Amino acid sequence: MNTYNCFTTNSIDKESEFHYHFYSNIRDTADIHYHNFYELFLITKGTMIHIVNNNEQLLSKGHLVFIRDTDIHYYKKNSNMNCEFINLAFFKETLVQMFKYLDKYNLFENLLTQLMPPTVFLTNMEFEDAERRLRNLNLLPHINKNRINLELRTILVDFFSKYFYENEQKIELIPTWLQFINLEMNKKENFSKGLVKLYEFSNKTPEHVSRSFKKFYHKTPSTFVNELRLNYAANLLIHSDKPILDISLETGFENLSYFYTLFKKYYSISPLKFRKLNQTNFMNNNT
Repeated sequence: MNTYNCFTTNSIDKESEFHYHFYSNIRDTADIHYHNFYELFLITKGTMIHIVNNNEQLLSKGHLVFIRDTDIHYYKKNSNMNCEFINLAFFKETLVQMFKYLDKYNLFENLLTQLMPPTVFLTNMEFEDAERRLRNLNLLPHINKNRINLELRTILVDFFSKYFYENEQKIELIPTWLQFINLEMNKKENFSKGLVKLYEFSNKTPEHVSRSFKKFYHKTPSTFVNELRLNYAANLLIHSDKPILDISLETGFENLSYFYTLFKKYYSISPLKFRKLNQTNFMNNNT
């Protein structure tokens, strides 16, 4: 255990009993560590690889994770994709008091005894509400510790009762085979080949793969692949001078018209206008 960094409650404000931070990049996070307090973190954008207790979790926008004091973990970038998340740290006793108040201490003990951190994937509506409430913490006056404490305790009660108690069946790990697909399909040489490559990695029936994607990622395999392709295409449009036809072919869209249709549906703007707008913004920011 001495080989890991240990973070203590010294980083948590004693009056508000909480510490929260908005991370816009994985590189700003700590190396492998553990701590003597609890954390919740919500992925708000992109994906990350969460290395925890000698296992890998592939997490994406909408995942809410409860980190205990027994968890040893760190965050790693997933391919070339960035990830943004909100982290909420709090005293162990604060959570103990909350579960005793709710008369749900058995659930609390269950959350602590799981081998991996309890993880839930929020629906779109749940995610929007959770993200809004966490971001609204920035609106609280920083000198009013009592108000911050009250708001954060309310958030804890709501998050654990709504997402970990009422939806206890959601607390399950994404299957290893599905995590493997996600990791491999984030590579250009694979997502450019489309669903054929995805099904090849799965070694399962297309029907089973489709059900699993909808259950754990709330999207179809086709949508999953197209989002990877379009994200890569958007980066090429911004950061290269490649012709749009070449970008379409490189990302696996052999039909240029179809590429335009999907891109406009996803970004609400054509690839050409997207390139002009973003390259213009880049030039303006560097003059």
